[in-house]
Amino acid sequence: MNTKYMDPERVEFTAGRLEAMADVLQAVSKVLEIQVVLLQTTAFVGFVGGTSVTSYLSMIKPKIDRLAMKYRELAQDIRYAVKVWTASTSV
Repeated sequence: MNTKYMDPERVEFTAGRLEAMADVLQAVSKVLEIQVVLLQTTAFVGFVGGTSVTSYLSMIKPKIDRLAMKYRELAQDIRYAVKVWTASTSV
């Protein structure tokens, strides 16, 4: 007999951790956005240095945003799997 088992509490904990990682990445993204704006408005590093740092941070931010979105989506998928599994085993 092929028996399948899920520990919903542990799986839900994993979803919570993924959600927390998504929140951290979202905060990092906001910090990057602030840094880009500051670099664009100040001549702190000089024109060439400021431009290159701004370009670099502008390249990283979309990747951080996508990663945060994927973690959040994965957390939602895991929570849905727990919900479906719990509903199917309680019948």
